[in-house]
Amino acid sequence: MKQQKNRSPLSKLLIYCKRHLAGLIAVLILSIAGVFLTVFAATFLKELTDYIESASRQASGSVTMADVIDMNVILRLGLTLTGMYLGSAFCSYLQAYLMAGINQSVARRLRTDISAKLGRLPMRYFDGHALGDTLSRVTNDVDTVAQSMASSLSTSLTAAVQLVVVIVMMFLTDPWMTLTAFATVPFSLLVIAFIVRRSQKYFRAQQQRLGALNGCAEEYYSSLELIRAYGAEERALQSFEQGNERLRASMYRANVISAIAHPLTTFISKLGYVAICVVGGILMARGGATLGDLAAFLLYINLFQSPLSQLGQAANLFQSASAAAGRVFEFLEEEEEPQETPAAHIAPEEVKGAVEFRHVSFGYDASHPVLRDFSATVKAGQKVAIVGPTGAGKTTLVNLLMRFYECEGDILIDGVSIKLLSRANVRDLFSMVLQDAWVFGGTLKDNVLYSKQGVPEERVKEAVIASDIYHLVAALPQGAETVIGENSLSGGQKQLVTIARAMIEDAPMLILDEATSNVDTRTERTIQAAMDALTKGRTSFVIAHRLSTIQNADLILVLDHGNIVEQGTHEELLSRRGFYYDLYNAQFAG
Repeated sequence: MKQQKNRSPLSKLLIYCKRHLAGLIAVLILSIAGVFLTVFAATFLKELTDYIESASRQASGSVTMADVIDMNVILRLGLTLTGMYLGSAFCSYLQAYLMAGINQSVARRLRTDISAKLGRLPMRYFDGHALGDTLSRVTNDVDTVAQSMASSLSTSLTAAVQLVVVIVMMFLTDPWMTLTAFATVPFSLLVIAFIVRRSQKYFRAQQQRLGALNGCAEEYYSSLELIRAYGAEERALQSFEQGNERLRASMYRANVISAIAHPLTTFISKLGYVAICVVGGILMARGGATLGDLAAFLLYINLFQSPLSQLGQAANLFQSASAAAGRVFEFLEEEEEPQETPAAHIAPEEVKGAVEFRHVSFGYDASHPVLRDFSATVKAGQKVAIVGPTGAGKTTLVNLLMRFYECEGDILIDGVSIKLLSRANVRDLFSMVLQDAWVFGGTLKDNVLYSKQGVPEERVKEAVIASDIYHLVAALPQGAETVIGENSLSGGQKQLVTIARAMIEDAPMLILDEATSNVDTRTERTIQAAMDALTKGRTSFVIAHRLSTIQNADLILVLDHGNIVEQGTHEELLSRRGFYYDLYNAQFAG
């Protein structure tokens, strides 16, 4: 793995192309075939030119060109040239067709690996990275890799093959003119090396700033209502414009520097043309070359200078692909959750629901612990309410219970440490309703069922009625089959959908994190009744700020600064007139 990380992004990308080795070999063969057809066409062009020149010398006096030239020879050579150029064009088309398939296949595999990687990353990663930047790696960076590869790899293969074949043919045609053509090569290579070295950092900055701008845009659009409510449009726009300007500057520098390559190499190649014409003219005057030789060589020099220019452009595309691939592989090489070797397994139908926290300590940042030596025992079937001021560690406790994070100490379910269970097994034991309700694009019914398969219609109807969304179903145009999205429901309606989802899940234990925070008082009572029925016989953990909703809890854990300061029933805690008593009275004061 360490050796893999030390590789360059382009070498890692080539590893992804290994499974397409047959396709790449076919591309190489087509490239060679196309180049040979193009290059050897110059031989027939030389023959045609020499034939016409010879005929023009024989024509004199009453003998005209028409009398000397055999049109069958002209037709044969012309058709041969046409066929060779058509064959070269067909090879180029097949080459582009195969490369497009390979590039898109690599891009799809990269996206698949990124998607799979998301499920293996610890929650700490998402705490420290902007969502927009992660999305940019999935979309923009992968697209840049695919587009750059499509152009650069195919171009590089063709240019390299063409360069080798043309050099051989040039030497066979005339060594002196070949040496003259080579005089311009070092200048072209110096230009390409200089531009690649200067543009690399700007291409890298371009992809980084594009990710940052996507993060800014995601925050802007997801918080649009809040921004307008506080009149912060100007500030948000200014922040976006600053990121946009930084992106523009890096893209401008990268493109301007890379754009210099083509005109400079073209200028150098034109100087090569001039030198070839001079040397070729001298050789013809001395009888060392024919007009056909010069015509063929001028075509060769064009075929020789063209791949140099193409390699310069491909080098810039490789820089863009390298910068984007670097960000993609940086993400794919992020540290994952530790590999699991579960020593135990608890089937959901066998769970009793006894939970024990043993000296649990945890902090999102090691220097700022949220929970300190937390211990508590929950009996099977109890309804446990977790209350306390903001930042006391209530949601953190639930995150640890679900193994979203690893902690010091231990948490046991039915006497079995969750560290001995797989994360998937632990999460199968719980249904969750979070304060941040989430729905996806799909029908209302799909949202309620989510990952469950084969749920009877009667069970769906029961969940719809119990969660109080039957009014919503009745109001929608196609009922439960209506397609909904993130912005088509109110916050309260989304909360009801997630509650119905938890009822369908029917796991042996429940976690309710402010499950009724976005509903009105009447709906809250309805849901509370449904929750009471749902939690009956199940161990449930309820995080609540509305203390009126947890008065019937079997056990209330009162947290403050990561410690349990009190625990007991509602009546017991009120009678002690301690921390909970103050919280309760503060909530109902006045």
